[in-house]
Amino acid sequence: FFPRFADHPAGPWLQIVESGPDDSRRAIAQGFFAAIAGARRRVLLATPYFVPTEALNAALINAALRGVEVSILAPWRSDSRLVAAAARSYYGELSRAGVVIHEYGPPMLHAKLLVTDDRIAMVGSANFDNRSLALNFEATAVIYDAGLAARLASSFEADLHRTKRYRNPGRR
Repeated sequence: FFPRFADHPAGPWLQIVESGPDDSRRAIAQGFFAAIAGARRRVLLATPYFVPTEALNAALINAALRGVEVSILAPWRSDSRLVAAAARSYYGELSRAGVVIHEYGPPMLHAKLLVTDDRIAMVGSANFDNRSLALNFEATAVIYDAGLAARLASSFEADLHRTKRYRNPGRR
């Protein structure tokens, strides 16, 4: 899915990936999966709707278990109680694996961002939920540029001042 950096001259590279219900490839979901599965140091994910597919949830857990720093920025209060409840149903397992979950707000979180290893960033309209990834028409820019990815990571980190860290009540 992702081209190798060594295959391209210096400079930012941008790939536009689209998906929708008329295309069974689920290109954005595949891109998210490939980025998380390929991460070696850290994964930063910001999304207003966090209801991952089974594969994406497993990718996040596996990344954390292999020592990758995985941080999720999700809203403290969503505009949908059902989505908020669904999102929190994943938090315990993710937290036990070592994923750090930050609940943002108020105000409502609107950012949709995935940064891996401060080298690749994905920014677009797709949330990290099955509705966006399978049922909606969405577009995401995949940015292959260490400088821009690092700046987006810094923006993610700056947003952490408006968060509370999720504490798994079942964890001691």
